[in-house]
Amino acid sequence: MYFLMPSAKNPVETSNASTDKLQARHTMEITLYRSRLCPRCYMAGKYLREIIEEDPSLSITEIETTTRPITTWRQGIHMIPAIRIGEQTLSGVYLTKKQIQKFIQNSKSITQPKV
Repeated sequence: MYFLMPSAKNPVETSNASTDKLQARHTMEITLYRSRLCPRCYMAGKYLREIIEEDPSLSITEIETTTRPITTWRQGIHMIPAIRIGEQTLSGVYLTKKQIQKFIQNSKSITQPKV
């Protein structure tokens, strides 16, 4: 699983407070668990950032597993790279951009409010 840090970018400009509240409700928090020493984690992070640039409703929190090993383990992360959205986790030896996109789409369909 991955824990992601909130992005410094605000990709959506809003014009009023009600729009801000609506946007905040529809932002999906993605957590990326990674290590700076892991080339597979680097690629997963790169793919994830590319996906987020295309979709402003996503935000990332990154957790460095080498500096927070106990927290990472207690959160159920036993392999990196890992991506977590809500209670769902995607992890593997090599995560492709397509796998990450599919995981996000599946998570959106599970967590998206019905209108």
